[in-house]
Amino acid sequence: MRRQLFGVGINHRIEELVVNLAPHFDWIVIDSPPVLAVTDAVELAHAADAVLLVARGATTPYAVAQRTQAAFSNARILGLC
Repeated sequence: MRRQLFGVGINHRIEELVVNLAPHFDWIVIDSPPVLAVTDAVELAHAADAVLLVARGATTPYAVAQRTQAAFSNARILGLC
């Protein structure tokens, strides 16, 4: 069972923060905890225009990378690096 690290309501606060910061920056990068460990990363994706997945090369099993990608089925994934 995955847990929620940041707590209920963080998605709304992050979206509000991104909206307020967007006029001042070309890029806003939101780093999140591991996707399969906690639900926050998937929830934070709603505040983002796109998602970039990062995995350890030659360490992360292919099945884990596939499950991670599937968790973001409603997000625009830029790539996996």
